[in-house]
Amino acid sequence: MSSAYFNYANEEELNVGDSRYAEWNWCSIREGKSPDDLIAFHNNAARRMKENPNGAIGWLTMVPLLGGGNYPTFAHVVLYPDMESVMQSKKVEAAEGGWRFRDEYETEYAECSDPMLMHEKVYNRKCQNSFLRFVNSNIYKINFNTTILYTVIFNGIKFISR
Repeated sequence: MSSAYFNYANEEELNVGDSRYAEWNWCSIREGKSPDDLIAFHNNAARRMKENPNGAIGWLTMVPLLGGGNYPTFAHVVLYPDMESVMQSKKVEAAEGGWRFRDEYETEYAECSDPMLMHEKVYNRKCQNSFLRFVNSNIYKINFNTTILYTVIFNGIKFISR
């Protein structure tokens, strides 16, 4: 079981199109930092993302609660509508100074894995403001009006978030 929190969500863009990309990376809090320190940094990053998302349509933080790992490990998941948007984001990170923000985060706040990119396909939409998607036989459901439910098979461990 895990908890997922949207730091940034462009709900309109998340609910259109049947294909998207999700960039995952797993992080651990650096010694001497608290969850509150990371929350403050994430809030600042979310403000920057709202001003200029650089192609992203969503960003969430996922924290395993039971059976999914040991605290303080968590995941960042950044959602993009297409590969062009992924590459736009990577260009900003690599060539336009975005690496400084990431470097500060990974040097001072958290130690993170290299990002992994996954393709997602929407097969069914239950209602407005929600989507159901199947990725590599994994089921994800996000409903912005009620609860968030994530089921993920990762390294043989099943995570379920609400």
